[in-house]
Amino acid sequence: RLVAGHRDGTIRFYDFHGMKPTAPNADSNSSSEVIYAPFRIVDSDNDPLDQTGRHVLTAIGPSPTGSQWIVGTTSSQPKVLDREARSTIYHFCKGDNYVTDASNTKGHTAGVTGVAFHPLLKDICWTCGLDGSIRQWDLSGKGRMQFGKLICQKVLAKCKNEKGQRTQIVSCLGAHPSGRKLVVGTACGSIQIWNCFGGMVSSRPLGAVYSAHGGTKPVTFVAFSTNGERIVSRSDLDDTVRVWDAVKMERGVGLSHRKFANGNRGGDGQH
Repeated sequence: RLVAGHRDGTIRFYDFHGMKPTAPNADSNSSSEVIYAPFRIVDSDNDPLDQTGRHVLTAIGPSPTGSQWIVGTTSSQPKVLDREARSTIYHFCKGDNYVTDASNTKGHTAGVTGVAFHPLLKDICWTCGLDGSIRQWDLSGKGRMQFGKLICQKVLAKCKNEKGQRTQIVSCLGAHPSGRKLVVGTACGSIQIWNCFGGMVSSRPLGAVYSAHGGTKPVTFVAFSTNGERIVSRSDLDDTVRVWDAVKMERGVGLSHRKFANGNRGGDGQH
C-alpha cells in the first residue's frame, strides 16, 4: 500500500496488488497516457476548530504498527489519523506566536515540514517546522490536553547555524532505527543529529555538517540507513544524493560523503 499527501489537502491510497490502469482520458493531449487511480481519497482537512482554510500536506508518516498516520501541513498543527485516514485521533495544539522562545510554547508557531513516529514505540512521535524547533509528542493518552488538542510533551532542540544564530527553518526530519536520535536538515544547508533523551532543551547537536550540498543550498530530505550508520541527504537545488558516515559526523573528524548524480555513482567528496 502506498499513501500520498497532495497539495489539495487530500490523502490518496494506492494498492500495488490492485492497481489497474484506467483508459486514457479523451481530453488528454497524450494518447498513450496511462493513469493509475487511487482506491481511496480522503479529505484530511477535518479539524472543526481550525477555520483558517485548507492546508497543503507537507509530510506524512506511518506508525510502527501501521495503525496510524501522522500528517504535517502548512498549518502549525499536525494531526494523527487512523489507518484508513477517515477519523482524526489527535489534533495538536498551536503555539503562541507572541512568545519568541519556542521552548515555552505548547506547539508549533509556523507550518510543519517534517514528521516521524518512534520506530519502536507507537505512542511517541516527533515534528519539526518553520519555527526552527523539533518537538516530541506523547500519544499514550497521558499527554496534557487543552481544548481537546494535544500539548507538546517537550521541545528537543532549537536548531542553529554554523555561526550560532537561530535557524529559522528545519526542513525535514528522520528517526534513527533505535529511536534514540533524530537527524534533521535545515534551510541554511546543514545536517544535524540530535539526542532524543533528557528533560532540557538541547542547544548543541551530537554532530553536524554545514554546507552539506554546497553553500547555503537547503537540505530537503534526510534519513538514516537501516543500521543507523549512514545518513542520506537530498537538496532540491542540485541533482545529487549524498551519503554520510553518521559515526564520523558525531565525532567531527574525517568527515566525508559519497555523491550520486543522476543515478550514477560519483566520486568521494571531502568536508
